[in-house]
Amino acid sequence: MSSQFTISTQMNTSQSNSFAGIQSLLNLFTFFVVFPALDVMGNSVTFYIFLYIIFSVGTFWSASFKAKSLLFLFLGVVLLSTILAPHDRIREKTFTSGFIISIQFTYWILLACFMVVFRNKISLYELSKWVFYGVIAAVVGYFVVVLKVGGGGVFINTKMPRNAYVFTMLCSMPLSFYYLMQRYSKYAVYFILLCFMVALLLTNGRSGAIIIMLESIFVFILFNPGLLKFLKVLLAPIILLVLFVQSDAVQPYMESFAEKVEPLSPRLASLILGEDEGDLSQDKSWLHRKLMIDKSLEIFEEFPLLGIGATNFSKFDSELETFDEDRYSRLGNHDRDWYNNRSAHNTYVQILSEFGAIGLAIFLILLLIPLTHLVKLLFNNEFKIHHLPLISLMGMSIHFYAISTITGAVPWMILGLAIACTYRK
Repeated sequence: MSSQFTISTQMNTSQSNSFAGIQSLLNLFTFFVVFPALDVMGNSVTFYIFLYIIFSVGTFWSASFKAKSLLFLFLGVVLLSTILAPHDRIREKTFTSGFIISIQFTYWILLACFMVVFRNKISLYELSKWVFYGVIAAVVGYFVVVLKVGGGGVFINTKMPRNAYVFTMLCSMPLSFYYLMQRYSKYAVYFILLCFMVALLLTNGRSGAIIIMLESIFVFILFNPGLLKFLKVLLAPIILLVLFVQSDAVQPYMESFAEKVEPLSPRLASLILGEDEGDLSQDKSWLHRKLMIDKSLEIFEEFPLLGIGATNFSKFDSELETFDEDRYSRLGNHDRDWYNNRSAHNTYVQILSEFGAIGLAIFLILLLIPLTHLVKLLFNNEFKIHHLPLISLMGMSIHFYAISTITGAVPWMILGLAIACTYRK
């Protein structure tokens, strides 16, 4: 065990006997949140586990805690926007689907509240350990043992979709290192960190690889606190360096670096070179995302305050007025109807479309509360191992720009844990 963080382990594993049973259920819940392989009667098993936890602990949401009003205000906007949605213009929309998504958002908001209310009883060490176990299972299920079986209302699928896998890895990596840094030596942690990077690079994704490298910096900072001051001093030079690597003078070095990256991630190597699909002006996935932003702005102009209701972005037929412009010529292999059925590919765009300016403003404030706390910790040299959930939130918030994933337990659990971190010095 790494003696550097032993005290932190002892402090966080101590908990009252009355909460021990809840902690065990929470560990199991966390495992299946990270590795969502088991569905029962059309719902993730995590829904039923958390439902049991709620009945066990009682009306915990009545307690006073930071961001409570914002969380429930956001839930209110979700419910109201879903009720007032333009149902006559939404495909495949039924009362049942609206009711189900309302229940799901209630569950996710309560999950975030739970993490804040019970921040002093939850063993972050145990929780992060089961996050790590879930990550191992997710990697094995994605690359090695792909299992899809079902019957009698129970369905098992060990392989997540690529975007969901990448997002879950980005959210889970910093949190799992709360356990790993207290359990293993520094160099063992570095090796595991390297394995995390490889597990993401092998998905042939770009943004995920860049974000996990950014998150990794904070693991190094915890082992080497002096790097934090060093990083702050070099912040301006780093920005200038980013500008420099885009110039022609550095092209030979970029080509050499791209050759080393290409075996693991051809798309990332392509982006480094600025060629073919790596050129953002020609990358179809990038153009697709830009088109979805255009769709969002069209929806916002018509429904500015409350949007069109939860999960309705891909079911709403927009005019897509910019679709015929030259900049989208490479998207001509599909028509408007096809693109109107696509995901927003951007969480912020999705929230603006579905919950309007009010919903987006509340959501951004919810993110900024813990993120501004992270900035204060960094500039005051107070960043500690128990603040790692803030790094999960940071990575998640950045990746929101490339994926639509406000639905699901992962983002709301991370948000709750991050808000809980604002109570810790």
